[in-house]
Parts: sequence; structure tokens; C-alpha cells
Amino acid sequence: LAGIIDGRTVGTCTLSVATETAALYFIATDPAYRRRGVATALTQAALDIAKRIGMRLATLQASAVGEAVYRRIGFRTVTTYRHLQVPT
Repeated sequence: LAGIIDGRTVGTCTLSVATETAALYFIATDPAYRRRGVATALTQAALDIAKRIGMRLATLQASAVGEAVYRRIGFRTVTTYRHLQVPT
């Protein structure tokens, strides 16, 4: 999915429905367009598509920036993990 304002793509969301769980990936908004509801609209649109095809469970990974957006929509944390950097 793409969020488009004035002909410019300002947000993205990828929806995978390959299993019984809808998976949302690459939810991002151009920093100049944040706090305008772009990520919320894209996430909700992806969830609406998933519901229409009968999916009842959805998952995503949230950054600190996006976590509040997803909580307002109704997502809840079920696990956390740490990123580790491979030594160079």
C-alpha cells in the first residue's frame, strides 16, 4: 500500500497474507509527513484488507517511533527482542 499526498508517495505498508496470520511490514512515513495520520491510515487499510479475506490475526514489529500508533489501533506487545550488531 502507498500513502500519497499531492501526487507524492509519503508512506508505505506491505501486507503479507501467505499464512493464517496477516503480517504487516515496512510501515514507514516520510519524516516531513509524520503526525498527519499516514501510518495510521495505511495500517488500518491493511487490516481492513486482511479482515475482508477472513484473517483474524495480524502481527507487526514496531519501532519506538511507531509503537504508539499501533497501540491506538489496538495492537498489543506480545514479545520483545534485542538487535545485536555483528562485530566487524
